[in-house]
Amino acid sequence: MPERTRGAGFDRTERAVLAAAGELFDRKGFNQTSLQDIADAVGMARSSLYYYYDNREKILVAGIEELTTARNTLNGAIREMPRDPRARLDGLMVGLGELISSHPLWIRVLLRDETALPEATRQRDRDSRLEYFELLADTLREGMERGLFRPRDERATALTIISALTGLQGQYAAAAVTSLRNTTRLIVDVLLQGILADEPQPGPPLERGLDLIAQGVELIRRSAGG
Repeated sequence: MPERTRGAGFDRTERAVLAAAGELFDRKGFNQTSLQDIADAVGMARSSLYYYYDNREKILVAGIEELTTARNTLNGAIREMPRDPRARLDGLMVGLGELISSHPLWIRVLLRDETALPEATRQRDRDSRLEYFELLADTLREGMERGLFRPRDERATALTIISALTGLQGQYAAAAVTSLRNTTRLIVDVLLQGILADEPQPGPPLERGLDLIAQGVELIRRSAGG
């Protein structure tokens, strides 16, 4: 394969190839899509396509690595945020919703054709997804410990959030008349209603427990006229 010289024209054509391939992989499946199918969809000769990608696997890898990079950027941004569970949870949920909205084809391709990826690419994406999951679970756990979120199993809740955003985002966005950003915000707000505590109480669980005991003792004292 000849050495490629990058430039605006090259980048535009490469983007067109990735977009066409993503649509074909999504509609037909990776194994049922040929390089000729991709070349036809872009409107170029197959020999010209070799200048950009000389096999289907490299196109698949490029699409999935773009998705992985975007998720890693989100993970890094969340790690840089102050340790405010509510702000972090909002950022994690909005970030995932926008990631799904901006890469719907490649997310579906990944879910269906992950086994077609080289092991290194597959492992990088799995590590990225695991990092996001752990950030989400840790944020939920900290919020529950501080009385900001309803007490639930944080890992099961994290899985529920990911499943809900992955499943609802694309379906709702397809029928919505508003922007994808507004759609994401609406879905996140609905999910938050089931997570945020009705009356958040500051402090760790032990401190909150002692406060409740003190309040109970005071009520008993008052009722006894002490």
